[in-house]
Amino acid sequence: MPESVTRTILRHVGDLGYQVISEPGRLVAVDHRTGERHVVTFDDGDRYRAACELAQLVGVDLEDG
Repeated sequence: MPESVTRTILRHVGDLGYQVISEPGRLVAVDHRTGERHVVTFDDGDRYRAACELAQLVGVDLEDG
């Protein structure tokens, strides 16, 4: 999946009130209001899959199509 799609998903998570932290092999979303952290790790370099999983953890409903 193109990196631009991954960035769009992560930007949407940020727009929902989360600080998104991208590190090698790990994506983190920190709720600005509560400090709650959601972490997704990935070993295969698939940031798109990790971004989708992180979005779902914070309540984004992703659909195919």
